Amino acid sequence: MTSAFDPVTDEAFAAAQDIPIKSIAFYSQSNNCGLIGRPGEPIDLSTLKGKKIGIFTDSWTKAIMPTSWPRRVWTENDVQQIIATDDNIPLLLTKKIDYATNCSNYALADILPTVKQEPTMLLGPAAGIPDIPVWNFTAMTGYAAAHPQVVSGWLAATKKGMIWASTHQAEAVAILLKLYPGAGDANYNAVGWKITVPLLKGANGYMTQSDAQWTGIAEALFNAKEIPKVLPAATYYTMTI
Repeated sequence: MTSAFDPVTDEAFAAAQDIPIKSIAFYSQSNNCGLIGRPGEPIDLSTLKGKKIGIFTDSWTKAIMPTSWPRRVWTENDVQQIIATDDNIPLLLTKKIDYATNCSNYALADILPTVKQEPTMLLGPAAGIPDIPVWNFTAMTGYAAAHPQVVSGWLAATKKGMIWASTHQAEAVAILLKLYPGAGDANYNAVGWKITVPLLKGANGYMTQSDAQWTGIAEALFNAKEIPKVLPAATYYTMTI
């Protein structure tokens, strides 16, 4: 099966370029991404001018930064964007940057086991970012159309595993580390998964999608001048479960 695990912005950018890929299910159902600060250091959007912000080069960062920033008294050109090739949280903790753009589950998994304190976080709508899902599962449109039962079966099994792992978190982490011993230590994965679990289920359950969600994603990107127009919601996703 030709599939991937992507930020939802990938589908909007892909559709704008006629790349034949669609979302087949949302992984998370809300926006837990934003600015991360060191423990005890509050985040004030009005004082960010001139600050060093750790970013990534993925489509989510490209979309979310201008979506949020023009609403403030400064623009993205007024801050120093420091590109992280792997993880920007170590840069934050060593004070090489002032703030990091990241998601709460990754940030807390990085910081809590070692620092023993929670970072300051300004996430989602509080940071001026639309409350849209962050991650999704995707497939090439040709494959999904030709093999709908395979896609549906894979998603059903994934959903079943997701629900089980949400209610058996310690066991799920142990299985993960047994299969993938290089996937970080037990504390990192335990904290990260605990924070991720509440993000997985939305008002309509697990792995659901709707026209309204995808229209909201596309409108946010269009308003930020990241895509030329908002296409019909069905351009971005397909219902398979």
